[in-house]
Amino acid sequence: NQNKFINVRTPIGNVKIKMRNRESARTLYSIFIRKDYPLDKKVHHIIDLGSNIGISAIYFLTRNKQNSASLYEADPRNLSYLKENLAPYIKRSNIQNIAVNSSIKDKTIDFFITDCGKYSSLIYSENFKQTKIKVNSISLNKILEEQCNKYKYSDIILKVDLEGIEMEIIKTVNFDNYKNIS
Repeated sequence: NQNKFINVRTPIGNVKIKMRNRESARTLYSIFIRKDYPLDKKVHHIIDLGSNIGISAIYFLTRNKQNSASLYEADPRNLSYLKENLAPYIKRSNIQNIAVNSSIKDKTIDFFITDCGKYSSLIYSENFKQTKIKVNSISLNKILEEQCNKYKYSDIILKVDLEGIEMEIIKTVNFDNYKNIS
């Protein structure tokens, strides 16, 4: 059901997460119950590529009260959920409505959105009904340069969930240049 809230117990207290649909509940299960993104107790800055409605970001931000996150989400229909879900963490998070590309430059690109919002991607898929829109994009290298300069003394976690282009994006980066990224 759309626009339902689920209460989740976290290390810093209970949180209320607004669900967009059934796919959101599946994501919540994989992150909070199955623990697809395990995180130690150290303080981290998280770069969250493909933030969707913010479930993974909430998980990261509720492991302690010091973690911070930079969030990148291209699907404009996920943005209102993302902002509402991250409102309690506004001082520790930064939301960017932008796609991440595998290029070395920023540009406007085609983006394929799905009705559920979970499988939106830079890649067209026959498996989903998709609508093509134009979105602004940024290269992963530019994101890492900016974030690693800003958080140079932090342990940075890079979470990449970009619906099929993860390896293409990651291969564009020389991680030897970014020693503080896990």
